[in-house]
Amino acid sequence: MNDSKFNSDTHIVFESQLKDEVVKCPFKAEKYDLIVNKDSIVEYVIHALPTEIGEFIDTMHILVNDNPIPYSYKFRCEGVKPTISLSSTEIDFNKFLLDHQLTRSITVENTCKLPVKV
Repeated sequence: MNDSKFNSDTHIVFESQLKDEVVKCPFKAEKYDLIVNKDSIVEYVIHALPTEIGEFIDTMHILVNDNPIPYSYKFRCEGVKPTISLSSTEIDFNKFLLDHQLTRSITVENTCKLPVKV
């Protein structure tokens, strides 16, 4: 909220962008420059879009015009690939009598950190 007497020009920058690590930064803001009118509230929307497996940590700095101290927020996300493990890769029903039922089963195990729909 901008509770000052003036409009605020703001600029968002991620620390990784300052270090030329833009390719590795999975965090994206919908807007990087905003004017926050006095007595108003603006919502910043940040997305995490990891393209690699692993943990990503970054700091977002909000720079406000005529304010020497930036506001800083830490972000963290983990890129995960969905994986499963099967107890068997083959089911053999072999030979059995006509008009009889035979049941076999396999076990599907989720081996990643996210829920997986099979």
